[in-house]
Amino acid sequence: MTTADTCADKAHRYFNLGATMYGLGKMNEAVACYRKAIELKPTDAKIYFGMGVALKAQGRTEAAIACYQQTVEVNPRHAQAYHKLGQSLADQGKTELAIICYRKALQINHRLPEIYCNLGNALKNIGKLGEARGCYYNALEIDPEFADALNQLEAFSPN
Repeated sequence: MTTADTCADKAHRYFNLGATMYGLGKMNEAVACYRKAIELKPTDAKIYFGMGVALKAQGRTEAAIACYQQTVEVNPRHAQAYHKLGQSLADQGKTELAIICYRKALQINHRLPEIYCNLGNALKNIGKLGEARGCYYNALEIDPEFADALNQLEAFSPN
């Protein structure tokens, strides 16, 4: 076994341990495991993504954003990283940047209703109601029972 294989194997084990710690709600431990995995294999997008999710769960939005950005730098086709980046930017009130991220995510994978719904929410926030409504309908085309989209469309209906 080569040194590179050993590092990759160790990185994989640290990644899995990080995911386990995340699942147990132990965010500090999860972040520490992801950090070690990144040291061992800095070219693995899924590790950066996992760390971003754990950091966001800790309320460390800026650090999470940096991880999501690193994820898409390593793997520009990582739709969920663009989605999570958009959510984090939206949480900071950076709606226009969030919209760009959501659109990029949908270019990569247009079959994720939650991204359409979040894009719709962002568009609604800047007054683009027609486009927002279209996003909610797109989400429902993928999943006719997607509750978030149904709730958002209900808000458009007159009482």
